Amino acid sequence: MLDEIHFIRVVSLVIIILILVASFFYKRMGPAIGEWKSKREDRLLQKLLEQKAYNQISTYYRKKASRSKAAYRRDNELGLAKLYDHQPVAAIQYFRTALQRAIGEHMDVINNNLAIAYLQNGDYREAIAVLEDQREKGYVSINPYILGLIIQGRFEEAKAFFHEHIDIEDIEDKDIQKLLNVNIKRPETLTHVKELYEKEQLWLYHPVLKYLIEKWELEIFYVRTDRYEKLMEEGRVLLSYFDNQVELFTNPTLRFFRSILALILPRIGNYHDCASLYGLINGLDSFSRQLPLSNQISEKYEQFFKKVYYIFYNTRSVDSYDEKSEELLIHEQCPADAKPIVTNDFNSQIYISQTIDYAIRYERINDPHRLPIAYVDLIEKPEALKIKESVTPILDLISQIEPKTKDILISLVDQAISEFGSISSNDINEILLMIPIEYHDKFKTFILNVEDGE
Repeated sequence: MLDEIHFIRVVSLVIIILILVASFFYKRMGPAIGEWKSKREDRLLQKLLEQKAYNQISTYYRKKASRSKAAYRRDNELGLAKLYDHQPVAAIQYFRTALQRAIGEHMDVINNNLAIAYLQNGDYREAIAVLEDQREKGYVSINPYILGLIIQGRFEEAKAFFHEHIDIEDIEDKDIQKLLNVNIKRPETLTHVKELYEKEQLWLYHPVLKYLIEKWELEIFYVRTDRYEKLMEEGRVLLSYFDNQVELFTNPTLRFFRSILALILPRIGNYHDCASLYGLINGLDSFSRQLPLSNQISEKYEQFFKKVYYIFYNTRSVDSYDEKSEELLIHEQCPADAKPIVTNDFNSQIYISQTIDYAIRYERINDPHRLPIAYVDLIEKPEALKIKESVTPILDLISQIEPKTKDILISLVDQAISEFGSISSNDINEILLMIPIEYHDKFKTFILNVEDGE
């Protein structure tokens, strides 16, 4: 019995000694082990980046998040996974949540990741604001900041910052340098950036590369001495593509987009360099992807109108503005059966056609410091019908109300047409306080539609 007790004591002593040794070893070697693990993870990530195994990187961060005990670390790692999945909206949400719980230098890391998510989502102002704030703190991620400077057109500042922090052995730094070497007077320099995009380099910034490539292509086209002739040639070729589409005879919306192209080509010819295309519908380039056309023709339509808009905004002037010509172009773009939803007393208008899937909306901008131009765009027909349904009872009311209140209602209708989503329930409640109670029923549909959008 004594031998057994002695044995248990010896074993217990050995266990205690082992625990003390392990504790001593961990205190001495723990940081080194942590550093070794960190370096191993860095090597793994670098290898996956070199292999362009972006899906695996995303999986790596999700697994890492599942093991993280701190909530802010988990959200940050899930945000990084979404960045490699090119899902910036979800990434932004994760990083914002992580920032609510993080402290100290961890906030700097997450803020820089948030800026990358903003860049990826095309929220350039938000990204640059975060990056500028981080630079003031002395903790800004180099390449996102350089991209922010490039987007702003601050090339010389971007180059100087790059050369201060360059690591010639870093693959990503070499790729960033190719962006800094772009010169619109030497179009061949853009070729290297296109290769980066096609080869999926700088994966986290892939959407930014696309944006910059399109931006620089427009700038290169603009400085061409034959830009006008080239634009006319592209327009005529595109028109011939449309005329060879079988769907043109059965699809009214396709005929509508073709008619706009045919309408503006002579105007480009009469007014050199698009300078007087006031009243042209905005956003025709983005709508091209929704047309029943081949990818090749849709892309040509998109690129043609991107060039038209770019040249127009860079060549328009007071001398080229003609309000009558602008009004004429607005009405000529509308289908023959399009009807306005309000009278000419308003600054905003929507034309709804029974034959096409879109409505044409315009807002006359009366800014004393600018030309009184009209902003014209397309909206989905359901949205246009919702606006019409909301404002029609109020239009009936306007003729029965005293002048002071009438002006308030006219402003409300204008706002509903130009940006219905900007109106809140509180805005409506304030207006109802000025309206006799017997007229409140006129706002019933308006209020329901506002509440649906909130």
